[in-house]
Amino acid sequence: VAQTDDPAEAAELAEWLDKVVGEAMTEFDVPGAVVGLTVDGVTVLRGYGLADIAAATPMDPLNTRLPVASVTKIYTAAAVLELAAQGRCDLNADVSTLVEGLDFRGAFSEPITIAHLLTHTAGLDERNLDRYLPLEQAPESVRDYLLDSMPRRIRPPGGVYQYSNHGMALAGLAAEECADTPFPELLDELVFAPLGMHSSSLAPDVERNATGYVSTDRGLEARPPHYVRTAYSGMLVSTAADQMRMIEEILKRTTLDPRTIEGLTSPQFRHDDISCGSAFGMFEDRWSDVPYFWHEGQTQGFYAGFYVIPSRRIGLFVAGNRHRSALVRTVRY
Repeated sequence: VAQTDDPAEAAELAEWLDKVVGEAMTEFDVPGAVVGLTVDGVTVLRGYGLADIAAATPMDPLNTRLPVASVTKIYTAAAVLELAAQGRCDLNADVSTLVEGLDFRGAFSEPITIAHLLTHTAGLDERNLDRYLPLEQAPESVRDYLLDSMPRRIRPPGGVYQYSNHGMALAGLAAEECADTPFPELLDELVFAPLGMHSSSLAPDVERNATGYVSTDRGLEARPPHYVRTAYSGMLVSTAADQMRMIEEILKRTTLDPRTIEGLTSPQFRHDDISCGSAFGMFEDRWSDVPYFWHEGQTQGFYAGFYVIPSRRIGLFVAGNRHRSALVRTVRY
């Protein structure tokens, strides 16, 4: 699928993708992949291999819904930033005053703000034990899990980066409190609907038509979908076509508030003047001194990557249905 007035350039991009993705899928034994690539206004969407081996279902970049795991964090940040741009929440607000029942009192007097949560600088410890459930056991409330299971504060906020699934999920809960609206509904209202991302959802029961696979002694084995208890930071199910709608929005800036795009694609925290840093919801990196912004996500049987190079008008989304990063990072690099 190509979106361009220059079919020759689209064909060249597709040929490049076919070679790189095809070789990587063979090398790393990945059943299927979906890829979207946009370069200076020319966008190509490609599907490779199988979304489900047993059913022989092909990967379709328009219609295959699969989990993108921590790529969710881009959208959580975007929704919070849109809410802030509308004056409905304050990025510098103390989250303890927003979320009733949250208690961060202790050794550190400095408050944790929403901005700290969006840059992973809240000073929270992190853990992954007991963060996943069978999909059919999905609880009704992210709030209850976070209030019961937030990691403790281990340092003052604002000084050290430490990745936190719980922290980003808490940013979503804080937005929920600011707007008095369930966060999945906020995502629909503020991001998905405006961008036409009609195949994207945080709902546990959203239709998934791709199967994830892991490598075992018996070869590739299918894994049932599971629920991520920090759902607001890792539960998004989407298509490659929808992901490209967000990438193109970041590059073209036509729909969301300009302050939202700026927040996603400019460093908000760095440890020093020479290190790459963290934007709101994405990481800053450099390739040959060209800055780019990205996030990747892994869940059982799937790996996804989302990348934008604003100065070059380049964006890339890659997802495969095998539990490893090799395919995605080969295309990325």
